[in-house]
Amino acid sequence: MFTLILLAVSLVTLAWFYLKHHYDFWVRRGFPFYKKSGIPFGCLDSVWRLEKSMGLAIYDVYLKSKKRVVGIFLLFRPAVLVRDAELARRVLAQDFASFHDRGVYVDEEKDPLSCNLFALRGQSWRSVRHTFSPCFTSGKLKAMFGTSEDIGDNMVAYLQKKVPDQGSEEVDLKNVMQDYAVDIIGSTIFGLEVNSFEYPDNKFRKLVTIAAVKSRFNALLNMLIFLVPSMAKILFRCGLKNPIMVAMLEMVTETVEHREKHGIVRKDLLQLLIQLRNTGKIEENDENAFGIQKTGDGHIKSLSLEAITAQAFVFYMAGQETTGSTAAFALYELSQYPELLKRLKDEVDETLAKNDGKITYDSLNKMEFMELCVQETIRKYPALPFLNRECTKDYTVPGSNHVIPKGTPVVISLFGIHRDADYFPDPETFDPYRFSEESRNYSPTAYMPFGEGPRICIAQRMGRVNVKLAIIKILQNFNVEVMSKRELEFDSSGITLVPKHGVRVRLSKRLPKRFDLSYCNRWIMFTLILLALSLGTVAWFYLKHHYDFWVRRGFPFDKQSGIPFGCLDSVWRREKSMGLAIYDVYRRSKERVLGIYLLFRPAVLVRDAELARRVLAQDFASFHDRGVYVDEDKDPLSANLFSLRGQSWRSMRQMLSPCFTSGKLKAMFGTSEDIGDKMVAYLQKKLPEQGSEEVDLKKVMQNYAIDIIASTIFGLDVNSFEHPDNKFRKLVTNASANTRFNALFGMLIFLVPSVAKFLFKIGLKNPVLLAMLEIVKETVEHRENNGIVRKDLLHLLIQLRNTGKIEDNDEKSFSIQKTPDGHIKSLSLEAITAQAFIFYIAGQETTGSTAAFTIYELAQYPELLKRLKDEVEETLAKNDGKITYDSLHKMEFLDLCVQETLRKYPGLPILNRECTQDYTVPDSNHVIPKGTPVVISLYGIHRDAEYFPDPETYDPYRFSEESRNYNPTAFMPFGEGPRICIAMRMGRVNAKLAIIKLIQNFDVQVMDKRELEFENNGVGLISKHGVRVRLSKRLPKLPYSQLQRDFLRLRFNLSYSNRQIMFTLILLALSLGTLAWFYLKHHYDFWVRRGFPFDKQSGIPFGCLDSVWRQEKSMGLAIYDVYRRSKERVLGIYLLFRPAVLVRDAELARRVLAQDFASFHDRGVYVDEDKDPLSASIFSLRGQSWRSMRHMLSPCFTSGKLKAMFGTSEDIGDKMVAYLQKKLPEQGSEEVDLKKVMQDYAIDIIASTIFGLEVNSFEHPDNKFRKLVSIARPNNRFNALFGMMIFLVPSVARFLFRIGFKNPVGLAMLEIVKETVEHREKNGIVRKDLLQLLIQLRNTGKIEENDEKSFSIQKTPDGHIKSLSLEAITAQAFIFYIAGQETTGSTAAFTIYELAQYPELLKRLKDEVDETLAKNDGKITYDSLHKMEFLDLCVQETIRKYPGLPILNRECTQDYTVPDSNHVIPKGTPVVISLYGIHHDAEYFPDPETYDPYRFSEESRNYNPTAYMPFGEGPRICIAMRMGRVNAKLAIIKILQNFEVEVMSKRELEFENSGIALMPKHGVRVRLSKRLPKLP
Repeated sequence: MFTLILLAVSLVTLAWFYLKHHYDFWVRRGFPFYKKSGIPFGCLDSVWRLEKSMGLAIYDVYLKSKKRVVGIFLLFRPAVLVRDAELARRVLAQDFASFHDRGVYVDEEKDPLSCNLFALRGQSWRSVRHTFSPCFTSGKLKAMFGTSEDIGDNMVAYLQKKVPDQGSEEVDLKNVMQDYAVDIIGSTIFGLEVNSFEYPDNKFRKLVTIAAVKSRFNALLNMLIFLVPSMAKILFRCGLKNPIMVAMLEMVTETVEHREKHGIVRKDLLQLLIQLRNTGKIEENDENAFGIQKTGDGHIKSLSLEAITAQAFVFYMAGQETTGSTAAFALYELSQYPELLKRLKDEVDETLAKNDGKITYDSLNKMEFMELCVQETIRKYPALPFLNRECTKDYTVPGSNHVIPKGTPVVISLFGIHRDADYFPDPETFDPYRFSEESRNYSPTAYMPFGEGPRICIAQRMGRVNVKLAIIKILQNFNVEVMSKRELEFDSSGITLVPKHGVRVRLSKRLPKRFDLSYCNRWIMFTLILLALSLGTVAWFYLKHHYDFWVRRGFPFDKQSGIPFGCLDSVWRREKSMGLAIYDVYRRSKERVLGIYLLFRPAVLVRDAELARRVLAQDFASFHDRGVYVDEDKDPLSANLFSLRGQSWRSMRQMLSPCFTSGKLKAMFGTSEDIGDKMVAYLQKKLPEQGSEEVDLKKVMQNYAIDIIASTIFGLDVNSFEHPDNKFRKLVTNASANTRFNALFGMLIFLVPSVAKFLFKIGLKNPVLLAMLEIVKETVEHRENNGIVRKDLLHLLIQLRNTGKIEDNDEKSFSIQKTPDGHIKSLSLEAITAQAFIFYIAGQETTGSTAAFTIYELAQYPELLKRLKDEVEETLAKNDGKITYDSLHKMEFLDLCVQETLRKYPGLPILNRECTQDYTVPDSNHVIPKGTPVVISLYGIHRDAEYFPDPETYDPYRFSEESRNYNPTAFMPFGEGPRICIAMRMGRVNAKLAIIKLIQNFDVQVMDKRELEFENNGVGLISKHGVRVRLSKRLPKLPYSQLQRDFLRLRFNLSYSNRQIMFTLILLALSLGTLAWFYLKHHYDFWVRRGFPFDKQSGIPFGCLDSVWRQEKSMGLAIYDVYRRSKERVLGIYLLFRPAVLVRDAELARRVLAQDFASFHDRGVYVDEDKDPLSASIFSLRGQSWRSMRHMLSPCFTSGKLKAMFGTSEDIGDKMVAYLQKKLPEQGSEEVDLKKVMQDYAIDIIASTIFGLEVNSFEHPDNKFRKLVSIARPNNRFNALFGMMIFLVPSVARFLFRIGFKNPVGLAMLEIVKETVEHREKNGIVRKDLLQLLIQLRNTGKIEENDEKSFSIQKTPDGHIKSLSLEAITAQAFIFYIAGQETTGSTAAFTIYELAQYPELLKRLKDEVDETLAKNDGKITYDSLHKMEFLDLCVQETIRKYPGLPILNRECTQDYTVPDSNHVIPKGTPVVISLYGIHHDAEYFPDPETYDPYRFSEESRNYNPTAYMPFGEGPRICIAMRMGRVNAKLAIIKILQNFEVEVMSKRELEFENSGIALMPKHGVRVRLSKRLPKLP
């Protein structure tokens, strides 16, 4: 035995060292290598796992390296991946002598069926290639073309049956084209009429199915054939057969013998092979090629039937997949590019028209655009994703010292090269024009879809012809429906690119173009007149009915909204802009809501500010879209943030939000200031040295705004002050041209998007957008090509395009981040342009106008002008004459002025939404139907004296805290709610900067009060005659005289006497104390500095947790106190000395936990995976570690596994009953502390169902498991502080643990776990508990999902590392113990306690328990427990009133802007949700202190579901909540089944001042008595 063990160990050791040495092959040669090519599959591990095909696995390696050549391992065989296109071409062509074989399996001696043209080596290959070349001449392909066309007609006939006469149908072109290719090969190669469209189960078609079987064996066999041919040879010589080859040999034998016997001749490849077999050659004269030529008597056949089959097989396998796939892929891509589809369709129609509706071999080859499309298809989807060769002699890689040894496989990732942006710019885009002579845009060296050199695909021309023919047949007979852009997924099996879910395209039948009219002219004229009269009459009645829309609904309406322009008649007449036309309607009504017509479309004007705010914010779910024109699929340039709808808008908003953080705006501020200086320089030149001059600030500020947008958004230095005719500036002129067409078209885009969509679809273009697209393209390409980085918005959008996100860390935002090779860009150039366009159009108008209007108004109010001037001067004096981003934000009066400007001149005079679901106007019966446009006249509300007294007066003081004189509800200059202007902070900053620059450098001359007139076009408020103000240069101030002062130099003759030392120490202490005080004062002003609402009672040094330190309250209740004393949605607080945010709003809380989980994915509590694995519980873990653990543990809590453990829980429930039976008297009742009883019950359940321990705390209350609770909960000041550290200051907790602090409970539990696991593994013990599942996870790396097989012995394979350490098991067990024993026991105890105060509820639950037991023979089962509806209501109400955790905590993992506000929660900030507060808030749960289970019933639901989250919400919701509920319910049933609960008066519990959970201070005392057995 010893000898055998020693031998085994020796062999394993030798094997290990051999493998280690083998897999160091490239390291020893100093060859660049791929580090993840490991034992035993090399870089093909994903192929074995059936995750990727071989081609895509090799493509992954291509992406992860930048070297020209890379050493890899294909299985255990060293190989070389060539990544450089030029070197690849050398391998295939120039240096062919060193790489003339493919190196795949072939066995000429024993397996003639393997000897195909693809596999053969050396001279054998040359002979066969030479012999076969005449098979594929143009003449022979032409002769076979008729056969291919017949099959194309069969395909059309099949689709004509499948596609309906009206409408379209989704068709899987993969299957259709595969049948087409199989039939062509069956006919043109084998001469068989198989018709797979009519007979899909024919034996020839079935070969495809056999070949495509997806199994691990097939995956491995393919790898062996391609990569380890010697092993494949052994397998085939040992008797392994290829079933496809065997079946094909039978077909060939039968067909050849039949033809030779009956003298049959067909124009197909098999005929040529028969000719070769009989004569030793193929006739090169195409006219004589297909004739009967027999072998001379006595002559040996030149080609065996096996050899014919071998060649036929490779043509079948390669041809059927690649021909079909290429045609399908081409149509799939064209369906995503309507302009390309149209062009190819036109070419097909023109070609058919020239050839009497027929397609010929010659005409097909003249179709130039078809050729470009096929070229682009086989670039993006090459037939073989990789090319392979074998090095046939040692080869030195040109330009290096690296040598590829003889016999090494060489692989070229054709898929990688063809999708490499270095060779094919924008490789994921389907762009046939890249191959055209006029706009060639690729590297020809890199294009080799059929390989290159002597071994280039011999049948490539045949394949191309059949692909083109299929495409023509489809486009000739069917319409291909346009669809949105999407990428295909590929199957993990096979060698070629096989689409995973097919190639799905919608087809509809093409209508015939011509039709005959045979009516005489007179009757035609009469009919037309009659028809016109009828249509006119119908139209009149229709319009009359249509414009009575609001009348029929009894909705208040505007009587002046008439046919055909509604209330916008003045816009069409070019008398007013749209915003002012709607303002007229606002003024002539007093209704809260008013039915109007925008053109012919019924709409609603909201006049009430409170209702307007509800539409924009509170009821956003009913008005989440603007309802303006957008067409994401056909017109991506329209898909800007302003126009997008639904999820598209949400996604884009979320992606763009990081663009406008304070840090990013701060980074761009310098650019804005430089442009401000250019504006000043321009005015300095323009103004005279003496006196003043009138200046049109509209024009000046427009140039300023345009230059800022050009620079901070597009990164362009245009300088419109020096070069007013620059192309960027001209876009404004084009966009604002004042014509009747523009007026109508602007209305259509805003009000009738369906008509706008139609106009764009028929060819209307937006010249401004197209010009902008050119600018964006040019700029992006220039930056990406030259690695240029600028601190502007375009750079952030490029970052988003390349990486899928914008860097949250402002310091790292502006850096070069390229798209990984082969990855799809997350944002197209059109999408970037769409966003840039809206920022350009909106920004240049509103930024410039706000600044101009502010100066204009101040010029009419000299006292306001003076105050602002003084503030500017004071700010500049404090900052050495400079204006900074931070100092600008401290200018309070400037902010008031800008607010007042935005009130009087809002950026958009109207806000528009579309009603997305029927909406009843609050406090009325009026319903706004779904789809109705809703318009808010912001200009009207802002100028309404009801909301803003004396609205025409410019009064910034109305916004000051001291003299506030307005209705805050009515002030919404940037909109409100989730769709509030994303760039409002940027606009404000730039407007303020412009005002400061003017006030700093020029004197504004006072003028008489006057109101501006506005243009009659556009949407914004455009001043008709400019914004004219007189400016003069400011005289430079004399410098202040500097008083020269001599300071006495104090000399201290220091000795070291005690007195002097004491003085020094006192002085030092005072200095440090003063510094500390100012530091703390500054620190505890964190939220003040950010303008964030904060809790004023959060003070030094414990923040809002002072009562926790004083041991007056637990942490949860201390935070509840903060919740109660505020009404803010979010509140800045301090947890100890750490700034944190308390979320008071239930909807926002749910967003934090679920929708915006990406920004709050960690709890932020103490965890130290490296040094303290016992801390790494699922509760504490962060990021990927948490995700992995959650994924592993989820199968522990399936219904099946809980059901399996239920019996154990019931046994413990019976022990609890037995304990109480002993404790209670036979007669009468006794007060019982249910807290203690239920705690013992919960501990025993956890000990048993989690740890598999039988502890029986009822009989043995001092057991070591029970004692852990006491250890965990000593109520002292140190534990209170330490608990806070773990939750709130994890860095301090980490330091304490690293210097030696220990968790005694964790260590004690580790001992228990070790002892239990070792005992089970040693003795093969299995129990149905959680520990068994964790042992299974430790040994196998996963938990069995099949509940029946879950609880079984599964050992770790020898030599494998355990997937889960004992410490990791203990960490999870510890958290389930701590959380479970408290919450399960408390929930059951609190439920009984509350029911004791509500006798009617107690009776109903008791009756339900009795009825359930009666139905189940006195037993309670897992299933019957779940059917007890009232019990479920009671438990729901209990965990509402007493949630397991009174607070939920998260950490902000990226800067987060609080929705509907400007408040930003910085990254790293703890976020706390007072669950106890929300659950006790009457706003969400009416009468919250009353225990009312019925509030959760379907019949009388009386709560806000958003606010109910007793186990948390989102991905980190309590993983064991179902287990907790089951055990709590079981305990309640056991009590009510066996005992009477005495009714008691209503009283509230007091809670302990320690811990996190709600622990009742004096227990949960209820009087129980034994139930008398019922008489039968």
